[in-house]
Order: sequence, then structure tokens, then C-alpha cells
Amino acid sequence: MDYLKNLYYGQDRTCQGTQKGYIQKVVLVNKSDLESYNIESELIDNGNLEPLAKHRINFKLKENKSGILIENNQNSQVIVPNVNATYSDELPRYTHSLQFAIYDVTERTKWLLMTLSKADYFATVLHKSGVVEVYGFEFGMKTDGYTFDAGDGGAIIKLSSIENEFHLPLNYKSNINNGEIGDFEALFNLDEMQYQYNAYTISYNGSYTS
Repeated sequence: MDYLKNLYYGQDRTCQGTQKGYIQKVVLVNKSDLESYNIESELIDNGNLEPLAKHRINFKLKENKSGILIENNQNSQVIVPNVNATYSDELPRYTHSLQFAIYDVTERTKWLLMTLSKADYFATVLHKSGVVEVYGFEFGMKTDGYTFDAGDGGAIIKLSSIENEFHLPLNYKSNINNGEIGDFEALFNLDEMQYQYNAYTISYNGSYTS
């Protein structure tokens, strides 16, 4: 059955607030550091009820590997991801993009800027609702053109998917129940003790606070 031929879900936010914005952190992950991953994007028949929606990815990094953290001021709203949909042969394709600020003129910063335009990586962000989203997983991301003026505070760097992706950004799914935020905060570098600690922390707090 081609589930895309029908509509299944609506949305009603008239009686409840909507959490907006993103925690001002980006975790970039080198694709060469992936040990394994699994993507599920499907609607599962649920009898007479509406189908169960899955649009998610789980991934595991190689031993001793971790993501790369870029963190901006939590009082700002600089880190903003978005998606642009276009159509090819009547099928949707998606350009993933993401922006964040880079500052100073250290050698590390210059290597960061150079590798952002050449390396093979994808990006993860944390929505304030607690959802971890994955951008540019299929084809990777690279910098758009930019002007870096450290005398004026650096630059807003925009990343875009190298080619149009087949999927909207995937939601990250942890190997443990409600472990997505803990995995993100640990830069996806988790041993067994960290998993246990993260699981306790999330269940105790009940929600993410910046």
C-alpha cells in the first residue's frame, strides 16, 4: 500500500501551547565515525485506528568516537534549522539547512571553517520539545558562501545538504527509553555506565532545561 496517497493526520493546537525554538547547541558527526545505523520511515497498520507513524534514525558510533559540539549563547536564537521542499518527477526532495555562529581567529577556528566545507558529516539539533533531529544524514552537509569578519564578531555560518535529501530530517531514537537528550548531551559517545546515568537523569528531571 502506498501510504503517501492518503492523508492520515491533522493537527489542533487551539487549546495548548506550542514549544518553539532550539537549544543553542549543534552536534556534528563525522560519517566515518559511524559503526551502524538504522532508518525507519513508515506508517504501520494499526487495525481500525490511525496508523503508527515512524520517521526516525538510530545510530551508533565507533568506540571512543564522539560528535563535535558547537554551542552558541543560550539566550540567543542563532541556531536555526530549516527545510526547503522541491519536486522532481512529482516526488518531494528536501534541502536541509542549519545556521550557527562562529567566532575568533584562532588556528582551531580556521581549521573548523575549512573542514566544515570539505568533511563528510551530518548535523543534530535539540528542539525545546525534547526531540533530537538529524539533518543531512543521506548526503552530508557543507557551508554556503559566507563572509567571516572577526572584528565584527565572526560570522553566521549556514550549512546546507550537499544534495537534496529523500527524507525530511529524521528524529533520533535512542537505544534506551527516553534517552535521546542524554545521548545528544554526551555527543553520542556512550558507554554502558553513561547509558544508565542518562536514563536516570531523564526520568528524574522529566524534561530538559537549558
